[in-house]
Amino acid sequence: MKREILNILHLEDNARDVDLVAGWLEDEGIRCEIRSVQTAPAFEMALMSGEGDLIISDFTLPTFDGLKALALARERFFRAASARNSRSIASNKAPWITS
Repeated sequence: MKREILNILHLEDNARDVDLVAGWLEDEGIRCEIRSVQTAPAFEMALMSGEGDLIISDFTLPTFDGLKALALARERFFRAASARNSRSIASNKAPWITS
């Protein structure tokens, strides 16, 4: 049986974190293509083009954050879930998955 490739839109400003997430996904055997964007305009353009089955977002960026990214995704799509990742906030204050 042929498995589909998961298209992931990754909002992240740190290239090491992009590589880390890609490695985790590969280690778990998840076949995916990841498009990494670093800014709000690039994120919005990727949303408008319909890219991504899944959005992974850094929670804190210099001029943008995961909550704003989630709001934009929800404007574009009726129901959007997000996976957030950040070393700057306590894990009990930022659930990994929200919907």
